[in-house]
Amino acid sequence: MRPRELTLRGFRSYAEERTFEWQGRGLVGIVGPIGSGKSSLLDAIAFALYGRTPRIEKGQKSLINQRHDAMQVALTFEVDGTQWKAVRALRRTGTAAHALYRVEDGVDVVVADRAREMGDQIEALLGLDFDAFRRSVLLAQNQFADFLEATGTARNQVLKGVFGFDRLDSMRAVVKARLDVLDKQLATLAGRRATAETDAKDLESKRVELVAVEQRAEALDELRLPFEEAKEVIKASEIRLAEAQSRLERLGDVGDRIPDRERTELVFADVGDAGGALGSAEEELAQAGVAHTELAAHNGEMLEEVGGRSGLEEAGDLVSAWKAERTGVAEAEMRLESARAAEMAAGALAGATQEALVDARRSESDTQLADEGARLRVVEARTSLESVHEAHRVHAIRYDLVTGEACPVCTQMVSVVPDLESPVSLDASGAAVDAAEEEARQATDTSRKAAAVAAAAVADAKTAEDADATASRQAAEAAELLDSLRVRLNDTAAGVSDRLGTGDPEGLLAALRTEVVRSDGAVADAKTIEQAALAKVQKLQEEASGAQTVLASLGTELATLAGTLDLVVEIGEAPESLQRALVALREEWIAQQQAASDDKAKAGEEASAARIALRDLLDAAGLGESDDVVEVIAAARTERTAKEAEVQLLEKRLGDLEQLASDEAEFDASAEVLRTLHTDLSPSRFLEFVLDERRRALGDLASEHLEVLSAGRYRFDESGDFLIVDLTAADGIRSPASLSGGESFLASLALALALAEIVAREGGRLDAFFLDEGFGSLDPEHLDLAMDGIERLVTSGPDRLVVVVSHVPAVRDRVEDLIVLDRDDATGNTLVVSGASAP
Repeated sequence: MRPRELTLRGFRSYAEERTFEWQGRGLVGIVGPIGSGKSSLLDAIAFALYGRTPRIEKGQKSLINQRHDAMQVALTFEVDGTQWKAVRALRRTGTAAHALYRVEDGVDVVVADRAREMGDQIEALLGLDFDAFRRSVLLAQNQFADFLEATGTARNQVLKGVFGFDRLDSMRAVVKARLDVLDKQLATLAGRRATAETDAKDLESKRVELVAVEQRAEALDELRLPFEEAKEVIKASEIRLAEAQSRLERLGDVGDRIPDRERTELVFADVGDAGGALGSAEEELAQAGVAHTELAAHNGEMLEEVGGRSGLEEAGDLVSAWKAERTGVAEAEMRLESARAAEMAAGALAGATQEALVDARRSESDTQLADEGARLRVVEARTSLESVHEAHRVHAIRYDLVTGEACPVCTQMVSVVPDLESPVSLDASGAAVDAAEEEARQATDTSRKAAAVAAAAVADAKTAEDADATASRQAAEAAELLDSLRVRLNDTAAGVSDRLGTGDPEGLLAALRTEVVRSDGAVADAKTIEQAALAKVQKLQEEASGAQTVLASLGTELATLAGTLDLVVEIGEAPESLQRALVALREEWIAQQQAASDDKAKAGEEASAARIALRDLLDAAGLGESDDVVEVIAAARTERTAKEAEVQLLEKRLGDLEQLASDEAEFDASAEVLRTLHTDLSPSRFLEFVLDERRRALGDLASEHLEVLSAGRYRFDESGDFLIVDLTAADGIRSPASLSGGESFLASLALALALAEIVAREGGRLDAFFLDEGFGSLDPEHLDLAMDGIERLVTSGPDRLVVVVSHVPAVRDRVEDLIVLDRDDATGNTLVVSGASAP
């Protein structure tokens, strides 16, 4: 199996779709930090082939990327020159998909589309089941020693697949199938011998029976022609009898549908009555129409005087407007009176607030003058206190001055020490300052209160002034509104007079409306009478039309019946014409009914005579009336054919017996050869011998590789069980389980190198190896040896692929063709840095 291309999407850390090409590559290294998806590439190859991975064999939905709902893996690979494509897909919810294709001229041809069927095909193509694959082709992380430490049965399974020995099982199955065929033939021969005497006796009796059956068949054949002729006569008579009966039934139906005289006379009477009543009703309708027209004209003239119904409505609107405007004028007069009273009150309040404002401003000015005076007295008291402090300091310095020495304050030479009087007391000056400050605080407080009163007075005066202005404006607006309402009321009153005349508008409007209602009622009554007359006319018209329809229906019915009887007769619309047609129809019906009765009687007589003749034929052949001659003849022929077949079969059985007897010796000899071959091909004999030879050859070659890889310390023993010979401990034998991790890796690698080399010598199909980690446990010397062996493994085949997964820097340095991966810290997804395509 040689991989060509791997495509994966949503598989573990590979969120987005990525394709990795393996065509033309030999030794490929997969490198990257921990968690970057290195081992996942090998898992994807195993999953595409077997639907399983070395690390996760169950719960495969955990292989789906945590941010995706589905994943898909597709692997294109080559086996013995034929390209194949394995595709598998999983969904978190829903069914999985599995498909194996054979690639023919670039076209994918479906070979299997179910998981079990696909698995069987893969195992047949690779010659390896999943366990054998992961022990020999894909050495997964921490699973390098699986083949080394496997049981003998597990190793045999791997070797059978790798070397193609599974074909021996197929050969043994073919031998068994051929042996089963020979055994059946021999059993048949024995059975035939046992029945040979019975077959000979049966043959004689069957030949006698065949002669009797043939004579019976010939006699029945002679009866066939007259029997069929009699049957034809009976069939034709029955058809004519049925036709005559059908005509009688149809004529009976026609007789039931021919109208009688009473019905036609009633129809003619209805037509005449309906015409007279319709003329009277049409005269009443004309009179009602004239009355309705005259009343409607009078009503129109009356409404025209007031401008029609719209004018009447306008007059009503004018009266309603006049009433509303008169009410509005009264309300406006009341609002004007109220506004003028409010104006007087607001003026008085504004005058009072102005006087209070003047008083408040005068008080504010007085308190401000007092506050300023108190502040000046504080300044004077503080100035005086400072002078007293200065005098005390000078007085104190006076005692430290010495004539001819420097002054401690100004550093000048003192020429004369002055005489000073005792200064004023500091306590008295301080008390004067405190009194002045207290007086100033009280004056400031009084000034602030006066300012607040003045500010309030200003606000009150402003409010009163605004209220006075508002009241004046409202009074003016009320007077203006009253004037405009009075003008509108006068205009509306003039309009009412023009419409209704002088007088009370409401009374005039009510009288006019009463007269209009009375006139409308009279018009409506006249219209009702006219509509009733019209309805009566329409009803009588419908009755007359119905009578005419019945008359026409009668004509149509007579025409239909005449057509049924094939009678040509003139049918007019007048009652007399219809009556004549009815008489002719009845006469034709009687004549046709008599003819049908005659035909029926004649056909019955012919059928009876034919049945008597048929009965005579059946009696002559020994058959009953219930027997079907055609079926009896067919049964006789079938019986003759069956007897002939029985005779031929017995003759053939006796003939085959002679041939089988002559072939018996050859059958026995072939069966003995096949039994011996089937026994020799059993797993316990030939296959065990071949596998034992292969294990020993593998052990010998692997020992050479292991001795090189372990720097001369280890070899495999010669038993074929792959025990370890420790060359540094007196050739002691050790179990593979006793090796360290690095030593187990070297031993497993030695087996892989030897296995690949043997397969290559014999033209086998082991064209790819996948090694996942394991190098970290090796020291630099053994790592170089391991890499040398891997490079030899690559070059030992013409198109071999070896993929090495490692995070060891030394491995990375030894491999030129690298697939470099990284990890997205934010999502955990794999980032392909380089190497997805072949270099």
